[in-house]
Amino acid sequence: MTSRSLHVAVELDGDGAAPDRLSPRALAGVVTTAERAGFTFATFDDSPLPPRGGLRLDAGTRAAYVATLTDRLGLAATANVTTAEPFHLAAQLASLDHASHGRAAWVVGADGSAAALA
Repeated sequence: MTSRSLHVAVELDGDGAAPDRLSPRALAGVVTTAERAGFTFATFDDSPLPPRGGLRLDAGTRAAYVATLTDRLGLAATANVTTAEPFHLAAQLASLDHASHGRAAWVVGADGSAAALA
């Protein structure tokens, strides 16, 4: 008989637009709580456009920060292929994979709107 397991993901921080969710302490608390709760991986959303407040760390940076705070949780950062240079995108994802000891994943973003491409 084969064993089946349930893999559950949680999206933790929207696009990171809310300043109170951008603080390292707030993000660390949410991620460690998700890991203790048994989630398989967490996603970090992103957009090529800045939020209304104009302040946001990109998803890859947020995921890399929490990589050192977890040891089981997979970290899936959104990166937009339409607005990022392929080399920078590859380097960022490879760095996240290295920092997380192989727990990185990529959520492909493809915002091709005129506003994002401008």
